[in-house]
Amino acid sequence: AWLGLVDEAVARSPDHDIIIYVHGANSTVERAAGQAAQLRHFTGQNSVVLLFAWPTAENFLVYPRDIETAFGAAPQLARLVELLAAHTRVRRIDVLSYSAGGTVASDGLAQVGRWAKDTGRDPRLGEVYHAAPDADFRGFVDDLRDYKAVAGRVSVAVNMGDSALRLSEVVNRASRAGRPDMEELS
Repeated sequence: AWLGLVDEAVARSPDHDIIIYVHGANSTVERAAGQAAQLRHFTGQNSVVLLFAWPTAENFLVYPRDIETAFGAAPQLARLVELLAAHTRVRRIDVLSYSAGGTVASDGLAQVGRWAKDTGRDPRLGEVYHAAPDADFRGFVDDLRDYKAVAGRVSVAVNMGDSALRLSEVVNRASRAGRPDMEELS
C-alpha cells in the first residue's frame, strides 16, 4: 500500500523521479524531516522527496556509535532502493546524502550495485549526490566501483576546509570522502 502511495505522488508530480534524502549524524528525525521538506520546496515542489531516516544518537559526543549505526542502516537503504525499483513506476531513483549519510549511502548503494549485477535487474538509479560525505575515503572509492555502472551520474561535493570533517578524520584515523587525502589511494 505504501509503494502505491509513492506511485500516486510521483504520478501527480511534474518530475517522475524520486529523491531519497539521507541525513547526517547528530540529527533528530524532526530536523532531518525539515531538511527533506526544504529540499522539496527548493525543487519548486516539483519533486517527490523521501526521507531515509536512520537512527543517530543526536549527540556528537557519541559520534563513533553513529558511524556504526550508519553501516547498520546501509542494507535498509539498499532494500528500499530495490523495493522502489521493483514495485513502483518511478522513472529514476536519485539519492542525496549529507555528511555521515554518505556512509549510509555509499555502503548501501554498493549493495544495490552488487544486487543489480547478481540479478540482472535495473535499480533505476539516476543522480547520486554526496554532499560533504563523512565516509571513509578508501571505502567510499571501493563502494563507488560497485555502483557507478548502474547510476546515471555520481557527484561528490568536497570541502577541504570543513572543520567537522577534519575532526571526523582525527576520530576515524582516515580521511573522509568530503575532505579526501589523495595520498591514501594507490
